[in-house]
Amino acid sequence: CAAENPLGFWFSLPKGGRCEGKSRPAKDAWAKGCSWSVQKRLKTIHQDCLFKHDYLKICMTDAHERKGFARTSHALKAAFASEDPSIGGCADVQPSSTAVVV
Repeated sequence: CAAENPLGFWFSLPKGGRCEGKSRPAKDAWAKGCSWSVQKRLKTIHQDCLFKHDYLKICMTDAHERKGFARTSHALKAAFASEDPSIGGCADVQPSSTAVVV
């Protein structure tokens, strides 16, 4: 997909489509309303941490240049790869309304 569009693609998951409990989406997900589920929480970070690392500025620069999101991707990977802020890492926190789950 990304080769077709240098800016990439964004997918949003509707809150109402989250499967209950340990249910998983099936072929009739459209009819049952169970269209996605969390398989395993790997790490949750606060979006404030991304902003402290100039994530928005990096993303906007990549978008303006229209050559893909290599720097943005690197910054996001760094945030999840470490908890050390000196190398772009973010602390693992319990999920909340202001967190990103990967």
